[in-house]
Amino acid sequence: MESLINNKNKTNDNLANQLNQECYCRTLDRKALNNSLQDQLVNTRDNPLGANELNKLFSATPVFVPKTEIEAMVRIIAAIESTARLPSYQQQVLSWAPNIAAFDPGPIGAFMGYDFHLGSDDPKLIEINTNAGGAFLNVALARAQKHCCRPSEQSVATTKMLDGFEEAVANMFIQEWQRQSATSMPNRIAIVDIEPKSQFMYLEFQLACQLLQAKGIDTVILDPSELNYADGVLTAHSKPIDMIYNRLVDFAFENPNHAVLKSAYLEGAVVVTPNPHAHAIFANKRNLTLLSDTQTLQSWGLGDDDAEYLKKSVPTTRMVTKEDAAELWRTRRQLFFKPVAGYGSKGVYRGSKITRRVFETILDESYIAQTFIPATERSIKIDDVVTTRKVDIRLYTYAGQLLLTAGRIYQGQATNFRTPGGGFAPVFQTHLTDDLERKIIALFALGNSYQDIRMHIEDMYGIELSNGTLNAVTDKLIPELQAWRERDLDAIYPIVWLDAIHYKIKENGRFVSKAVYTILGLNVEGKKELLGLYLSDAEGAHHWLSVLTDLHNRGVKDILIACVDGLKGFPEAIQSIYPQTEIQHCIIHQIRNSIKYVASKNQKAFMADLKCVYKAATLNAAETALDELEVKWGEKYPVVIKSWRTKWETLSAYFKYPDYIRTAIYTTNAVEAVHRQFRKLTKTKGGFPNENSLLKLLYAGILKASERWTHPVQNWNLTLSQLSIHFEGRLDAHIDL
Repeated sequence: MESLINNKNKTNDNLANQLNQECYCRTLDRKALNNSLQDQLVNTRDNPLGANELNKLFSATPVFVPKTEIEAMVRIIAAIESTARLPSYQQQVLSWAPNIAAFDPGPIGAFMGYDFHLGSDDPKLIEINTNAGGAFLNVALARAQKHCCRPSEQSVATTKMLDGFEEAVANMFIQEWQRQSATSMPNRIAIVDIEPKSQFMYLEFQLACQLLQAKGIDTVILDPSELNYADGVLTAHSKPIDMIYNRLVDFAFENPNHAVLKSAYLEGAVVVTPNPHAHAIFANKRNLTLLSDTQTLQSWGLGDDDAEYLKKSVPTTRMVTKEDAAELWRTRRQLFFKPVAGYGSKGVYRGSKITRRVFETILDESYIAQTFIPATERSIKIDDVVTTRKVDIRLYTYAGQLLLTAGRIYQGQATNFRTPGGGFAPVFQTHLTDDLERKIIALFALGNSYQDIRMHIEDMYGIELSNGTLNAVTDKLIPELQAWRERDLDAIYPIVWLDAIHYKIKENGRFVSKAVYTILGLNVEGKKELLGLYLSDAEGAHHWLSVLTDLHNRGVKDILIACVDGLKGFPEAIQSIYPQTEIQHCIIHQIRNSIKYVASKNQKAFMADLKCVYKAATLNAAETALDELEVKWGEKYPVVIKSWRTKWETLSAYFKYPDYIRTAIYTTNAVEAVHRQFRKLTKTKGGFPNENSLLKLLYAGILKASERWTHPVQNWNLTLSQLSIHFEGRLDAHIDL
């Protein structure tokens, strides 16, 4: 492992892969783990599991995961949570859930579990669980780790989660209680499962019980048969039960032995978490058919960004039907079959392993077929023999917030605790250096595709990066972009250029053209500053009005000169917010629009005469030249001449200024130079999958361009003096004289 210690250039994706294949360190301090469990359970009558049982529960080997992959998984979970709030989605998933699921008493489900496989690309969601086990065990495991061949891989974020785990869990149960009850805390919680002492996870029940009791909440572990419901009160052994931490896999309480709990739940006599409603919304396996159908979700109102994350991360899933039997059998090797009502590894089949007889059984029952996603592999040593195991990653969350990340090492078709060397495993994070992240952002800001960036990084540093990692790195620009778009601006900008550029963005399954509004300002120091980027369905004066309103709300109270294209209604939109602003229409836009209506044989002569207008030395000379233009060409091209006459006030504003100001304001070239930079970045992109994918690229380009905007523009002192004269008094409070 010396090569892993010394090679500092190996980071993130390929470092995680290399460590998972070549690091055989046994980081579990079993003595520390056993002592921890003994200490936590010192007051219980039941002893912790014996050594053999603990060996099955806990792997001695860590799993290495890139930090960016964990961030990507958290973002995928946020997209699922957004989906679950859609009314149409809820209506659909409840339509195929048991009737009891329609009852929503308020709690959203403690300890959600999201299971992922990590491949060469983005993390892939395998399934969602509402009674995800293992969190308490994994905390004890994570706290009993020694260093491996590298420095400790427990990240700062992981350490923070471990330090705050007990508090977060107690708050989670209190919040679940308060979502249904008017009082602040439950008096007694019951952890309920069938014959709990016989359950493989009984140790976890004990740990949960001890944690909650330490937080001042009386907690017991019960079998459902110990519950009694009478006169609106749920009791066990004559003591009231306020809240149930539900570990049953009878998600709808359909078992007759659960009738007491069902009645108390439906009558609101007890708070149950997770409850049948939460399971129906999140964990019914049939829901995966919707989560992988982003086009339908977008039609129901899911945002493009969330849809893009689900599209990349949720394997295509379909219901198994006899009508599709031939196709399913033909493509079975690419599929994984799961029972809709199943849990854990019960009844699951990898398509490449099933026989015809098993397939016929699947057709007769309620199954989903999910695109098969290979699990991550982890090499471990057992009795000095290297063997390969599979890994999946579980994120424990509450209300979308990450509580803990854990791995599971196993052998076979699905996760289990029968594998030698397997069991729960701590997740050690690998991460990119800040320098490498900056390099990726810099390459991205130059318009390089992810493929180009991957190749460049691999060539230069020998590091293999996935698209998921690159996306996670570049996504760090999004909150920065949002803060930039909402930042406070100066009170006055002497000159502002406004223009729009158009891009194709995918929306509801098809690409549509959208306008990006760009506002470039020149501040009182004479330095260029991009004031904002705004996205809209189309360019129009009413859209510009909302943009200008935003500028005003962000602190811009005055603009001396606004340089704009010839969009109809644009000057009126500006002056409705900034009534004192002088408007200068872009001469180049006007010329382009004019020449379109001149016959090609006359264009050269017409342009020679028109040049005498806009290149005139004075306003009087320009007006004389315009009169002469009308005499010569007015009969042939009356529409063109009328346009110049109608807009003359805003077309001729620049004549009152000396040349060094005229050059700056008579066109929108300054902002069009920014657009040229944007086009360089996007020239290889036919369209963008969502708005953020475009905006973060443009923002990266802005950061690059602004590196050159550190000095005042040429002749700024003279310009500022002239503007102070022309706009008497309006600059006095903003410049030091």
